[in-house]
Amino acid sequence: MNRAGIGLAVSSFSGGTLLLLIFYFSSKMDIAFVGYLFLIVAGTVNLCMLIVLMIKAIKDSNNRRNYLKTSGLMVLNIPVVIIYLFAFIFLTNTMRICFINETGKPITDIRIMGCATKFINKLDINESKTCWIDIPGDCSITIEYKLDGKMKREEVFNYVTNSMGQRVTYRIGTQSKPIDETF
Repeated sequence: MNRAGIGLAVSSFSGGTLLLLIFYFSSKMDIAFVGYLFLIVAGTVNLCMLIVLMIKAIKDSNNRRNYLKTSGLMVLNIPVVIIYLFAFIFLTNTMRICFINETGKPITDIRIMGCATKFINKLDINESKTCWIDIPGDCSITIEYKLDGKMKREEVFNYVTNSMGQRVTYRIGTQSKPIDETF
């Protein structure tokens, strides 16, 4: 097998995986932009290497099998790229909100409404739960909960739309804005 082709395939896979993981944990669009650039550059370089390997496979019958094996390994990155693109699209269209009960008392009958409806039975004092909320289009996110037998309502996000997915923390009972959870 061709060392340069193998190294390129492995480094492209590793770089793409690292960028997707960083985006998963940070939800920073800067990382998405770097990912797009990486996709363009790595894709172009991999395509050029693949063409070179195919030409060498045609010309060099003694090493044809090795060149074709390396080419096959490089082509395996194509479905990985497609899966990573779907994962990226899913993450950008999903709000990942960690709700923390900071009311000073247990709360019950928690309903997250707007883009999608989610339920949490109970959160004790300072207890948290993360909800993944699909963003189908333009919508808002509010939360209702029962505190001391009374229903309370808070606005979490007044507007979200596709490609606005984030990973945030919302402190229930503080009427605060969501806090970005990036590292």
